[in-house]
Amino acid sequence: MFSSFKILALAALVAVVVCEEQFDEEKVKAQLVKDMKEAGVSEETILGVEKVAAPFKAQIKEARTKNDEKAGKDAFEKMSAAVDAYVAKASKEDQAAFKKFVEKIKAEYDAHAREHELAGVPEHH
Repeated sequence: MFSSFKILALAALVAVVVCEEQFDEEKVKAQLVKDMKEAGVSEETILGVEKVAAPFKAQIKEARTKNDEKAGKDAFEKMSAAVDAYVAKASKEDQAAFKKFVEKIKAEYDAHAREHELAGVPEHH
């Protein structure tokens, strides 16, 4: 299975780092759910992804609060693996739709990174 959620996780992490003062967890979650629906991911799979990702929320929030990039990355990688395993068991249609969703997120991330690169904004690693 592709490590698709890593792209999503990294995009979310960059959004947190770049826009910390503007970060609204519920708005980000709502947008991701909307994007998954638009890509054709079934409601059942969306709910499953949310359920699988939920246990990592506290770890990610704590890492963000402590500005601990390594802990945040580790938590994202664990969440990514759990979501990948869940999506791998979903229908072929949902797997394809989820892949489409991830490709959209990756394209948005790449565009965002290019904008910051052109504006001279340093990347956070």
